[in-house]
Amino acid sequence: MGKSQMEAKIQTATDGVVLKSRDIGAATRVLSVLTGKSGLIDVFANGARRPKSRLAAVAQPFAYSDFVISRRKDVCTVEAGEIKHTFYALREDIRRLSLAFYLSELTGFLAPRPGESGANPGEYLRLFLNSLYLLETGTREEAFVRAVYELRILAMSGYMPDLVACVSCGVFDGARPVFYPGNGIFLCEDCAAAENADRPAVHISGAVLSAMRHVIYSDFEKIFSFRLSGEALGLFGRACEAYVTERTERAFKSLDFYKSVEKSIEV
Repeated sequence: MGKSQMEAKIQTATDGVVLKSRDIGAATRVLSVLTGKSGLIDVFANGARRPKSRLAAVAQPFAYSDFVISRRKDVCTVEAGEIKHTFYALREDIRRLSLAFYLSELTGFLAPRPGESGANPGEYLRLFLNSLYLLETGTREEAFVRAVYELRILAMSGYMPDLVACVSCGVFDGARPVFYPGNGIFLCEDCAAAENADRPAVHISGAVLSAMRHVIYSDFEKIFSFRLSGEALGLFGRACEAYVTERTERAFKSLDFYKSVEKSIEV
């Protein structure tokens, strides 16, 4: 086999959304693209920073496009792209925009890369796009979208919590169950009191436990089809954030920024 054959360029057409971009050189952008076919890939968008570049629009964060991507050895390059949706309205609200960046960072950490087994890249893309749509249109509360997204993407990524029943006595429901984010289980109120364990715990409610079950066990089309408000929504968000912290074992700068924006607006 000749050298030209070994270095042959392979082209693939796929839809995808840009999670983040960084500039290199005089005019190039490197994009992290969540694709429906291959999962998360890094691609070069040559010349995308030039004002009249045909790739300028598709190289923006949150741009959802049809891409033609070429691969030579381990280097992927955007050959062409056609915008499907920009989610531009997110840029009109700093809080929604900062939350979208957090969802991007979390997705970039958890989404599958090409060749990883057991993952469905299309489901990650669909979850991300649906969540951005809910944020852009304001049809659901930010806290609700964030918590549902956190819990569902963790479950998809191999961190499925066990919320079928209290792991100690087997009771299905309880007035004040306790969720343990370190291992993704819950205990009923009585078993939690008897255990007296020194480990991270979030005291939730029966309604929150039902919501968490709905998110992880429902068909994809139904994961956002419930309502929580007030104290229940706050507990739901606290439990899901704690689960992210415990299972990923890392901090997310974009989440810290989102919280700072929230605080400044409330003040």
